[in-house]
Amino acid sequence: MTRPIRLVWLPMVLAVPLASSSAQTVRGVAREQASGTPLSGVLMSLLPYNDSAGVVATALSTDRGTYVLRAPQPGRYRLGAKRIGVRRFESEVFELAASQDVERNVELEALAYSLPTVTVQGDPLCVRRADQAGRIASLWEEARTALTATQVSLRDRLVRARVVRYVHELDAQSLRVEAERMRRQTDGVVERPFVSQSGEALSRGGYWRVLPNDSITYYAPDADVLLSATFARDHCFAVAEGRGDQAGWTGISFEPVAGREVPDVRGTLWLDARTFELRLVEFRYSRLPVATTNRHIGGEVRFAKLPTGAWIVERWFIRMPRYGDKPTTRSTGVPGQRPIVTYPLTRLIEEGGTVTVDTTARPPSR
Repeated sequence: MTRPIRLVWLPMVLAVPLASSSAQTVRGVAREQASGTPLSGVLMSLLPYNDSAGVVATALSTDRGTYVLRAPQPGRYRLGAKRIGVRRFESEVFELAASQDVERNVELEALAYSLPTVTVQGDPLCVRRADQAGRIASLWEEARTALTATQVSLRDRLVRARVVRYVHELDAQSLRVEAERMRRQTDGVVERPFVSQSGEALSRGGYWRVLPNDSITYYAPDADVLLSATFARDHCFAVAEGRGDQAGWTGISFEPVAGREVPDVRGTLWLDARTFELRLVEFRYSRLPVATTNRHIGGEVRFAKLPTGAWIVERWFIRMPRYGDKPTTRSTGVPGQRPIVTYPLTRLIEEGGTVTVDTTARPPSR
């Protein structure tokens, strides 16, 4: 039996920082409380002074712990800071005058390697077991931090790397590469590794679509989709514990809510069970156009945190079914019932990419 819990879903405003020298700014250094060590990769947020939904500005602290947030207008604000594996910090309300440059240093707790607890409130979230509600809320807070940090890293052009994109034909059972359709390499600042539709568009139209020419297009849930309120609304969640290849990980499994009739995805967000850093999002498609028992249809998105504090998608792929043209029929064994018509699965088409970070490049100043 599923039970709802309530979480706060704050839409992230990832606007490009203002270039004007007269803009209102909040700057400072994020450090560890006990040691004074500068902390990289802390997600810094400028928040409205009241509890209204929204984030005014975001930034990641650098490898020196420094950050800069630019406010679009004078006003009253709060400062937020989230380090993965540590409780979220929020400051008292402060005034930011026109063209003012305010310094706010932040001290965060040391890593205790225990999952921080969060206050559960806001919009309902479907969970499969009521006794897991608190852990799901805490794990989701850590996953959201990594996903948002990935968005910020792309927006602020924090990573230079070699990106290789490819399209392969695979044997449907062994996953052996039968042919390479495309291979393209780019070097430089990492742009979005793959582009999905918005969470709202996927909610309405589904994660795979039949096009007018009878071809089928498939979509993967990217960071924007996973952070959307529609993804939370359309899925039900449970705690997952890793085994086999996922040993040492803990996660949040998701599946479409009961009664959802458009093509969707089910899968798991996997986090390191010690540090609670996001490692992998794996997914499979529901309601495929032709029923199949093949478990390879779906995809993965792998995440990594760099020493600079930036986050990247380091590998991703979607595996899509390719069916034969000649159908086969099978009797149901029930008199008067139509035979079952199926199309054989002949190949999998894998579209994906890998990112190799350029460790010799200096990150942009922030």
